[in-house]
Amino acid sequence: MSEKTVTEISVQMKEKESNELLKIWEENNTDEWTGEAFEAIKAILTERGVKIPPQLEKKKDEKKTRAAASNLGSTGLYLLAIWLVASIAIGALRPKFSNPVQIGPITFNLLVLTDLLLTGFLFGSITCFVLNFVNKRKQKRN
Repeated sequence: MSEKTVTEISVQMKEKESNELLKIWEENNTDEWTGEAFEAIKAILTERGVKIPPQLEKKKDEKKTRAAASNLGSTGLYLLAIWLVASIAIGALRPKFSNPVQIGPITFNLLVLTDLLLTGFLFGSITCFVLNFVNKRKQKRN
């Protein structure tokens, strides 16, 4: 970091109240403020005798979290589509699945297994939709 840049930023930052500088420091929004600005803020607060609190995690990481959360809605749609297609296909083949299948000492009823699989996809898609909804509500509050 250039000492000249930090000095220039310090001149501007000294006009701000300590509370405002503390807020900028704690929020640690690297999209809005440069590393030089944070260095200047720290120097000013130290000079004013203000205890330097820890910074929050960088806001850039929050963007990744939001992107991942928004993908839950897409995942839910894919699971719902799979559930719908599989339900239609299994519904058409239902008579063939009603006979039990013997594999070694275990007898499987394919109809029950397919119904369990479909139920899993349905609950998975509903879970994705609910998580997506909850994450969007949290984002609106912030």
